[in-house]
Amino acid sequence: MLESVVAAVLEKALGTFLDGLNSESLSLSIWRGDFTLRNIALRADAINALHLPVRVCGGVVHSIEVEVPWRELTTKPIVLTVKGVRVLLASKDADEPYDEEAEAAKERQEKQRRLELWEAVEEKKGMLQQMGENMVNALVEKL
Repeated sequence: MLESVVAAVLEKALGTFLDGLNSESLSLSIWRGDFTLRNIALRADAINALHLPVRVCGGVVHSIEVEVPWRELTTKPIVLTVKGVRVLLASKDADEPYDEEAEAAKERQEKQRRLELWEAVEEKKGMLQQMGENMVNALVEKL
């Protein structure tokens, strides 16, 4: 269950550039404070929308490891390690036109995605805080 929640939040955060984020690609050890995503495909269309001087045909990220120091979250950083990025590139056609409307639509979509991500994080914060309070209350009652 927790894997699907983390995968949903990651999908909102990284889904623009990565494809196939789901609980099957996620190895989670929440109490140790780390999780790993494995064999995630790059979204060529999203990367090509950045208007790089080359065209991205496809790619894959072997692993993304995230370490969250839960006990020292205010003093230690969250560490994100990306390993094994493979990208297939091709030359870009020089006569590709610039589409201002498509660019504006992409910008609106990105703003909407960020808003949805923020809302999801705020919702999860409330759920985790309530879950923590319930756990503390249950422990106190058992003592």
